[in-house]
Amino acid sequence: MTVPTFDSQRRAWSRPPVDDVGYISSSELLKLSNVGLRDMIANLERVRYRGWRNHDNLWREVLGLDDTRGLRVLDYGCGVGVVALQYARNDNRVWLADIVLNNLRLARRVLEVHGYWPEGELVISGEPPFTAMNPGTVNVIHCVGVLHHIPEPRPVVDAMHRWLAPDGELRLMLYSDNGWRIMTGTEPPDDVTNHPEREKFVRGFDSVGDWADWYDEPKVTRLFGDLFVVDRFRYLTPDWRYIALVLRRKDP
Repeated sequence: MTVPTFDSQRRAWSRPPVDDVGYISSSELLKLSNVGLRDMIANLERVRYRGWRNHDNLWREVLGLDDTRGLRVLDYGCGVGVVALQYARNDNRVWLADIVLNNLRLARRVLEVHGYWPEGELVISGEPPFTAMNPGTVNVIHCVGVLHHIPEPRPVVDAMHRWLAPDGELRLMLYSDNGWRIMTGTEPPDDVTNHPEREKFVRGFDSVGDWADWYDEPKVTRLFGDLFVVDRFRYLTPDWRYIALVLRRKDP
């Protein structure tokens, strides 16, 4: 079982997720009219933030979508731009970053049709420093549904640590240890690389991409605890298949 290349991941995620609809090419979504694009985003917001994913409002509450105002926010792995829109509505200065250029174009257009404009747009590369973001640039990095798809996350988190201002926050949504149990019927392994159930785990969550890993709070602390302290942690959804964390930057 191979580890996917950056190019193969980029090809896969040129079809960003639209909750409960599917994985749709960003180049196709860019063909929507302004009205069609606004309607799609309105439906996506209803599904994500009023449905089972936001059970007990934990998704929005833990990740600070409603109480973050006037800060510099990087939406890392922005996809269609629905998260960036939440921050823009609260008068935050938003940067967009994605591995797919058309995803960036789509996210920018989503902001623009709602009357907002990104502070900057960054194409994520496969090697450090990953983007042209300067040290200490942002207060918040919002990285939802992304880090668990990166086979070697430590260099990426190292870069995020540099990009954050002192006491900045890294906000994550990740597939959980319980998500592994649900999708495979087995206990989560220490290393998913050559595990025979890895493909079943990936496909249980996504119809695209060839890599996903599970996380829990101890694993996050073990991997990144020298850079960040866990400030908030909660399992999401009634079956605990996702986790949300806010990591606060510290000096290593």
